[in-house]
Amino acid sequence: MCKSAGGRQKLENPKVAVSLRLDPEVVARFKADSPGWQTRINEALRHAAGLS
Repeated sequence: MCKSAGGRQKLENPKVAVSLRLDPEVVARFKADSPGWQTRINEALRHAAGLS
């Protein structure tokens, strides 16, 4: 009997969960723009690190 695996497909390049302490003003600024603030922080960090 074959069962299909449920859930999401595995990502080719999965994100890594980290705990990061940021200034409250930084978090508030990113959250104020709209949903997707974590993605925007990731993009800002990639840019700062010279990865984009």
